[in-house]
Amino acid sequence: MKVIFEADSWEELHKFQNQNAIQKPQKALPLDVSIDGLELSIRATNALHKVGVHTIRSLIEIHPFDFMRIDDIGSKTASEIVGVLYYHGYTYQGKQ
Repeated sequence: MKVIFEADSWEELHKFQNQNAIQKPQKALPLDVSIDGLELSIRATNALHKVGVHTIRSLIEIHPFDFMRIDDIGSKTASEIVGVLYYHGYTYQGKQ
């Protein structure tokens, strides 16, 4: 999604950014949907497939801190996964 916005002042721009920074979760997708439907980056999708995570159900069973133990997933990719899942209406069921 590309948003074009022309601001007359820094104050207007700051207000616009704050209003659009938080995206409300959409209706949750079914748990058995492939992670390919989440619009994750190729890096995230490939790394998850390598460890046998193919559905949303298997993804939300992993605690966010455990993402960083997976090869090719660093803090940015882990944050991406958490954000995408939240956007689609999911929170984690993994062990705390």
